Amino acid sequence: MKIPSKKGLAIVGAVSVALSMSACAGGTDQPAAEDGAWQPEKNITMIVPFSVGGGSDLFGRAVASGIEEVRPGVNVTVENREGGSGTIGYSYFLEQAGDPHFLIPTETGLISGPARNAELLYDWETFTLLGMLVDDVNWIVANSESGWDSWEEFIEEAKNSSEPITVGLPSADGTEAVPTKDLLGQMGIEVEPVIFDGGGETIPALLSGDIDLMVSNAGEVGGQVDAGQFVPLIGYGDTTIDEGAYEGVPTTGTLDYKVDLDFGQFRGVIAPPEIPDEAKEWYIDALKDWVETDSFKEYVANAGLTVKNRWGQDFQDYVNELAEEFVAVYAD
Repeated sequence: MKIPSKKGLAIVGAVSVALSMSACAGGTDQPAAEDGAWQPEKNITMIVPFSVGGGSDLFGRAVASGIEEVRPGVNVTVENREGGSGTIGYSYFLEQAGDPHFLIPTETGLISGPARNAELLYDWETFTLLGMLVDDVNWIVANSESGWDSWEEFIEEAKNSSEPITVGLPSADGTEAVPTKDLLGQMGIEVEPVIFDGGGETIPALLSGDIDLMVSNAGEVGGQVDAGQFVPLIGYGDTTIDEGAYEGVPTTGTLDYKVDLDFGQFRGVIAPPEIPDEAKEWYIDALKDWVETDSFKEYVANAGLTVKNRWGQDFQDYVNELAEEFVAVYAD
């Protein structure tokens, strides 16, 4: 299947020209360091395309702190630009073409948005992919006051419900929404999706009982799960967490369910299009240094993540493979 590419869109070229003109007037074009290597000359901005407190926000802030740790003197500020299931942030990020002082903590929304909506001015081949750092398992969780203490109890009751099950999702078409609709549909359960801009908005809705379930990664709801407020019912893919409240909780892989887009959500870092190769290498080297630190290992352990590193073109090739699955599912 041919994957569409929007690299050549006129807007990218127009933005790049505008940035070049700005550089001539003392704008964002970066001078090389004295030793010939590229160095940032101002603060780096991490654009998080979802709300504060969600998985992307937590990852983005961890990366920002990590870069500051391994590159002393460099400052990384975090800016949340939520809306449109991530497309608002990504569209703003596209406008920064050519400026190496912007980053985004990326995940499968990089693929699902443009795969579903051909009118977007970017796709998964538009940006500069730096590195994938971790794989993040999504879990269906319930409020502990629901009375559902296990996947089996939930299925038994939900099948007999006269009302659809409301499920909080961070996007309408990502690796939270598609497998959830497929999985619960196979169980004969009617689903009513409720879309929020990230876990930071979804968690209060589940706490208050406004929705029945939410789909989240372990780190996003770690505090609520540890406090006994939320109960994990099932995870996606093969990866399990054999400790704490997640011990013994099944996944679609352990139960041999066949579900669309049933894989972990990658988490990585990307830069705008058209940045200098030297800047790309600077970032990749910094990320490689961070994944060797104790702070990275602590972040991974606390968030229930699986370390999976892919750099540069290897990361791009992996994303292209996943995109084929998304396009095929949406075509059906």
